[in-house]
Amino acid sequence: MYEVTGKEITIWVCYTEEKIRNSGYMTQLLNLLINKYKNKKITVDTHNQNLRHICNDLRINLFR
Repeated sequence: MYEVTGKEITIWVCYTEEKIRNSGYMTQLLNLLINKYKNKKITVDTHNQNLRHICNDLRINLFR
């Protein structure tokens, strides 16, 4: 789930279904948001370590 407000996009990721894990879905979603909202800060709130690494690679802020 994500929310777009003012100059920021906040994404909450609690759970990823087994069938789409490691499929590149989150990388695609994050790249889509980066390209669509070029002037907005993106922050991801998750405890998922793999997703945290993806965010670091894409230079996306982590909430925690």
